Amino acid sequence: EKPRLICLPPSGGMTFCYRELMQELDWQGTVYGINDVKYRLYRMLSEEKRSQIEEDTQSQWDQTLAAYWEEVQKIWKDGDILVGYSQGGSAAYWIAQRLEAEGRTPGAVIALESEPYRGGEIPDRQEMACEIAGTDWERRDSWTEAEQIAYLVAWKNISSPLRISGQVHCPVYACNLSENAGTAIQKDGRAGASENCWQPYTCGESGIWFLSGKEEEHLVFLQKYKKEIAQWIRLCLDR
Repeated sequence: EKPRLICLPPSGGMTFCYRELMQELDWQGTVYGINDVKYRLYRMLSEEKRSQIEEDTQSQWDQTLAAYWEEVQKIWKDGDILVGYSQGGSAAYWIAQRLEAEGRTPGAVIALESEPYRGGEIPDRQEMACEIAGTDWERRDSWTEAEQIAYLVAWKNISSPLRISGQVHCPVYACNLSENAGTAIQKDGRAGASENCWQPYTCGESGIWFLSGKEEEHLVFLQKYKKEIAQWIRLCLDR
């Protein structure tokens, strides 16, 4: 039986972004996607309450991670693979840590266009949240409820990036964009350990592959590079 793939969302909070990649991968096993619980929580609030969320500086990662953990526990089988895109990479890592602490065995963490947050100011949060949510700040007075909630989920996640620490025992593989990559992925195309931002977070196997691309392609990474990413995931899981 193929290990199941459990996908965690990026800052936008929805796993629909994995659809084209999973079609390309044609995984002969089960694929799960877990969405950010804040979509459900914010829908329960009045418009007035939602308008106050931006003013609240408190991180909601505890709620979000607790909800991810609850969903993972319902479906988990040892050997399953945790997949995370952007901030979802850190969420997948956190879940792997929690599983190992309870004596479970993740097959691997796969981080896509994802780096552990190392501090620093997040510039243009408003603009970035609008871009992630697919909406326009200039017409915010006419946003639908769905647009407002999508913006708030993205804004909350990028305003308080998820921080991780410690190590896991399972393999951690990453695939990121780099303007200096030069070539597409090859079987032996891993970067050295000094270039692997995930190496310090695992005492197991770790490798990072770089695809040649620009930083501004981050939001279309899964769609634009689906063939290369699918090829790379197959190589990782064949190891």
